[in-house]
Amino acid sequence: MDAFTGAARSLLAVVPLAESSALKSLILGFYMPSPPHLSTIGRLVQDVVSLGQTECLEFCISLPSPSNTVPQRAEIGRQFMSFCQAYPVAFSWLTSLALERLAFGHSDITELISSCGRLRRLTLRTCRLVDLPFVLKIDTPCSGIQELKFLCVGCTRIDLISVPKLRQVIWILPEHPKKLTAMFRNLTSVFLWDIFNECDLNWTLFILEAAPCLQCIDLSRHSCIETPDNSAEKTNVVWEPSKDFKHLNLKLLGIQGCEDEDKVTNYVRLVMERAVRPLIIKLQDEFPCRDCNATNLDRSKADKASRRRIKERLAHGSSSCVKIVI
Repeated sequence: MDAFTGAARSLLAVVPLAESSALKSLILGFYMPSPPHLSTIGRLVQDVVSLGQTECLEFCISLPSPSNTVPQRAEIGRQFMSFCQAYPVAFSWLTSLALERLAFGHSDITELISSCGRLRRLTLRTCRLVDLPFVLKIDTPCSGIQELKFLCVGCTRIDLISVPKLRQVIWILPEHPKKLTAMFRNLTSVFLWDIFNECDLNWTLFILEAAPCLQCIDLSRHSCIETPDNSAEKTNVVWEPSKDFKHLNLKLLGIQGCEDEDKVTNYVRLVMERAVRPLIIKLQDEFPCRDCNATNLDRSKADKASRRRIKERLAHGSSSCVKIVI
């Protein structure tokens, strides 16, 4: 870590101190170091942002070893929070933060977002909460956070209590759209990956209904998706959209994996009925997979034939303002 902080010190030492020549972007990726090294990084960053011209400041921080125990990860999580509190000016200019394999207390994430006034993107990868109940609550009514990514986060539930500027989330349970409109009102794009084939697609319409500004929705279906041992059993999600619902801004619907022709056709028709603007529908092949024969030539030909049949069924009686691409 001495080499990293030394290089950072040398690099930032040549940055002009005049505001007109101040550093506009600074992206630092490093393993979580000892407190003295953190202090060095904090001081260096604070000197740069104090000029008031920084437009992009990103931290990507991880633990050096995936074998750390939960108490060790919790202690390092506390060190990170102390780092944040010790250098409030630096963190107030932070625009993007990615953390990996750290453990936090229940209120740490809310406090972190609240203290980073310019933060727009937060990614937590294989992080976890320390104590029961393992419910991650995010209540930041004054934050400008727009994107949250939770990848393999160790908690039983995530409660987005107040995140007014949020535009992108990875996953959320299909609650009633009226409860989600305040959260999703600025959402423009949605990507839902690896929906197992047994699951109906109609439930995804709750996102359309809750997100009036949505322009693009992409769904990916794959037949070999396996459920981890510690996950809930796969069950179909039943949800009926409002009968009189119309969407004014949707432009693109993309579906990867069209093996179940009836299910895909019926779903696309539901979306077509609710889209007011001219709609582009993209029917695509499954993504390559190392665990099955998704790239097999015979299977690829069969999938292409399915997409052609779906296109023919959709084109029959559909509006001329709908464009179907395969």
